[in-house]
This record gives sequence, C-alpha cells and structure tokens, in this order.
Amino acid sequence: MEHINEINLKDFFENPIGLIERFRWKNEVTPFSTILFPIVCSFGYLAVIYGLQSFMKNKKEIKLHGFALFHNLFLCLLSLFMFLGIVVPIAKSSFPQGLYHSLCKPIDSGLVNFSYYIFYLSKVYEFIDTIIQVLRKKNLIFLHVYHHFITLWLVWVNLTMDTGVQWVDISANCFVHIIMYFYYFQTERGINPWWKKYITVVQIIQFVVDMGTHILWHYFDVQGNYNPNYCSGTLTASFFSDFVILSFLGLFIQFFVKSYNNKRSAIKKKAN
Repeated sequence: MEHINEINLKDFFENPIGLIERFRWKNEVTPFSTILFPIVCSFGYLAVIYGLQSFMKNKKEIKLHGFALFHNLFLCLLSLFMFLGIVVPIAKSSFPQGLYHSLCKPIDSGLVNFSYYIFYLSKVYEFIDTIIQVLRKKNLIFLHVYHHFITLWLVWVNLTMDTGVQWVDISANCFVHIIMYFYYFQTERGINPWWKKYITVVQIIQFVVDMGTHILWHYFDVQGNYNPNYCSGTLTASFFSDFVILSFLGLFIQFFVKSYNNKRSAIKKKAN
C-alpha cells in the first residue's frame, strides 16, 4: 500500500477511510511537522494569553457560554475518537505479540498515525481553554499554562523521533480528556458532578502509567544496545518525555493536595 504524508481535503471527503489507512507522519513533509510550528504556536500562545489578560484587566468578563458548551463537547467526543483510533488497533495487533512489540514496535497503522496527528493538532486548539479562562477573568495558575505550553512540544518531539511508546501517553491523555471535558460540559449546563476531584486522581494515575511504560521502554532499549531499529525512538525524545511526565506528576500531586486536602483541613477547623 502506498503511504501518504499529507491530507487533501477533497480526497478526504471522497474516501476518508482509505485516506486515513494510508496516512503516515513524515518529518518536514506532513503539514505543520516542522519545528517552526510548535515554536510559533507555543510562544504565540503565551503572548496572546498574557496580552489578553492585560487587555481584560479593567473590562467585564465575557462568559462565552454557548461556545464553551460546544468547545467542551467537541473535545470530549474528539478525545473519544482518538482514544479508540489508537487503542483498538494496537490491542488487536500488538498486545497479542507481547510487551516488547506493544511498547517498542507497535502496529504501523494508518488509523493510529492519523489519530496521533489529530492529537498533535488538537493541542493547539486546546489553547482556547486558556483564552476562555482569561475572558472570564479567572486566575491562571502555572500548572495550567505550563501544561498547555509543553504538551505541544512533547507530542511534536515524539512524533518527530517516532517514539514507540508514545501511544500510551497519547491514549492515556485522551482517556482523561474524555472525562475532563465531559465534566466541563456538564458544569456549563449548570450541573456540578460530585466526582470533580477524581479527575485529578485519574490524571495522577495517568502519569504513573506513562512513567512506568517509559521505564520499560528504557529497559528494552538497553537490551537492544540503543538501536532505534530494535526499539523505536531515541534517548533524547524519551528523556524529554520522562522530564515532562515527572514534572506533570509532581505538579498535579501538589495541585491535588493544595485543592482538596487543604479544603478538608479548613472544614475540620470550622467544625471544631
């Protein structure tokens, strides 16, 4: 089968399944695959949100209720599509071959590759999360901005370096986002689900799973004498991923303790 490295919209609408199955990411060829894209988008993100924050300083909040409903539902459903597009083919083809194949040589599927690519582009669309917060005059915490900024780079690095284990990171993030954006969708509808704090718990579990599979990737990589043909990916990409995952783990644990344990302590003090 002849692979394609970019998406023609006319061909996509005429034969989406066939086009998706043939799709493969190719560095410097696939649209937005050059390093210029994450540079412009990530630093542009910082410029826009802090510029907008300054602009909104003496202005009334803009609620954007209708758009926020669409935005959260769209990202919830898109996350579901990407999760299934990655996990189902890998579960069918790579899981039966064992742990090594699942983490180092996962299936070279067009649907998996296409889901990776859509996930990559969705990281830019998710910048709108922050724009909505700024327009609503909500406080921006470091974790929120850092998470959006660095995740785009994380995905780009792993796509560029063809990291075999990246499917775990991406599918785990999609799973969390299915839950998280559904929660945000519900709150926009005026419903406050009781399980809010468990979203952070699931996020923490996500990073533990990510780190565990990256450790296994390093084990297999050592067995193969760091040969990328034995275990797909590079040490540079994996070490960068390890740093980002561990930073997320620490920051989300800190956020959980600050948000929920401190609230519990305050409630106990009031009761006494």
